[in-house]
Amino acid sequence: MIAGKDTSVEALAWFFYMACKHPQVQERVFREAREAIGEKASSVEGFARCLTDEALGKIHYLHAALTETLRLYPARFPW
Repeated sequence: MIAGKDTSVEALAWFFYMACKHPQVQERVFREAREAIGEKASSVEGFARCLTDEALGKIHYLHAALTETLRLYPARFPW
């Protein structure tokens, strides 16, 4: 559990950095997420409530972007 904490933060930091560097990827992830929840949410809290396991299973581009980020910048273990 403890070892996973730092590596998870590092992976997310790289993902958000890369998303900021590539706005077209950021936009596509956003559109795909909106389509997966059916555009039912009007706020961040509503969006979070609509992200069910079923909706997350439909967000394939996000999975691909995260996987590619991990391929380019693999998490280093702290030891």
